[in-house]
Amino acid sequence: MWNYINDKYERSKKYVKSLIKWLTCSIIIGVICGLIGTAFYQAVEKATKLQGRYPWLLFLLPVGGVVIVFLYHICGVKNAKGTNMIIESIRSSEKIPFIMAPLIFIGTVITHLCGGSSGREGAALQIGGSIGAFLGRIMHLNEKDMHVIVMCGMSAG
Repeated sequence: MWNYINDKYERSKKYVKSLIKWLTCSIIIGVICGLIGTAFYQAVEKATKLQGRYPWLLFLLPVGGVVIVFLYHICGVKNAKGTNMIIESIRSSEKIPFIMAPLIFIGTVITHLCGGSSGREGAALQIGGSIGAFLGRIMHLNEKDMHVIVMCGMSAG
């Protein structure tokens, strides 16, 4: 009887530790992604309003594209697969470089400023996933937990 009670107690302790770990992780990632997501929304809104006020910015769209490609190049990002990379990282051990978050943020703002057509939701998902992967590496999570924290980042984004 005591063995049964002790076994239940040990399993309960394991579940409580897991609950505390994921509550802590979700709060941290929620706050960070919330702040960055708010800044992203504000930046894209301001860029879109500026483009509406100054329609001639549309002629800078090719220049904006070159700037974005240059930023990816100097940051060493090659073959960026966008949202597909984030989704693939959930099913595989593919690593998401943290530099993706600021590159996506800046690239989307430049695109909207120059009148280009790019979605906000996919960019927010990519930013959140990149932040989640970064936090997972900082916390030294195992591969299974890395998949979960990337999904938490995507959700928070």
